[in-house]
Amino acid sequence: MIKLKEQDVNEVLEYLEAYIQECVYLYIDIKVYGIGHQNVDVWINREDGKINTVVMKYFDSFQIFSAYDEWDVKGTVELLRKYKVTTVSGKKSMIQQLSEYFKETYSVAYGVVIEEDKYREFKQFELIEEACVKDTSEIAKLMCTDAEFASNYEISNLAEQLADRIQTGLGKSYIVRQEGKIVAHVAVFAQTDTVAVESGLIVDELVKKNMYGMILHEYVKKVLINEGKRVFAFRIKDNMLRCTSVAKVGVCSEYGKMTKESYNA
Repeated sequence: MIKLKEQDVNEVLEYLEAYIQECVYLYIDIKVYGIGHQNVDVWINREDGKINTVVMKYFDSFQIFSAYDEWDVKGTVELLRKYKVTTVSGKKSMIQQLSEYFKETYSVAYGVVIEEDKYREFKQFELIEEACVKDTSEIAKLMCTDAEFASNYEISNLAEQLADRIQTGLGKSYIVRQEGKIVAHVAVFAQTDTVAVESGLIVDELVKKNMYGMILHEYVKKVLINEGKRVFAFRIKDNMLRCTSVAKVGVCSEYGKMTKESYNA
C-alpha cells in the first residue's frame, strides 16, 4: 500500500465511480476532501499498473474497496493493525476475508445498499428545519441513545463529524424540535453534485408515535431527488423488516461492517 498522490486522485475517482453502488462513501469522501483534509488519509495498491485496492481513513473509521476477487488483503491488515480504527466498512466479500484476521477484536454485521428514487409528500414537512453546526452535539447525543449508533460512535466524535460535514458541504442534517428540544433527526451523510447517502435517522422514544421518522425519511429523499442526485442508503439485514418500504426499492449491493469489540463493551 502507498499513500495516494495528487496526480492519481482522478484515476482513483474514475475507478470508484464505475462501481459507485459498492463504494459510495469512499467515492464521495475522496471527491469532496481529496487528500488534503486533516482527518482523511488514502492508500492505494496497484496490480500490473492498474489500481486494485483503495483504503481510506476518515476520522476513526476505514472504508475499503476493490473491484477484484484478488485484492491487497495483507496491506489492508497491516494498516488496520497500525491504526486500530473503530469501524471498517466495505463490500461483503472483502469484510468476510478481512474479519478472519481480527476475530478476537472486531464483531461483524452485514447488510445491503439500496437506491431510493421515489418519495411521498406530507404536510408535516413544514415541521422540519435544517440543522446548523451548533446543533450537532445535541443531535449526536440523540443518535447515541440508539444501540446501533452507540456501538459505532462516541458522542464527541460523532458531533465533530456531523459538524465537519455541514461546514464542508459534504452533508446536511434535518431536525424536528418539540419545545425547543431536538426530538428527531435524519442526515445526508455524504454528497456530491450527483450522488448522496441518507443516514442518521433517529427519533426520541417519547415521540415515535408522531411518525417523525417517516416524515424525515421522505423529506430528505425529496430534497435529494429534486436536486437530481442518486440517493443511496445502507440497511442492516436484521433491521430490514422494520421498514416495509425497503422491500420496494432496489438492492444495489451487499456490504459488511467490522466494529471493534472493546468499543462495543
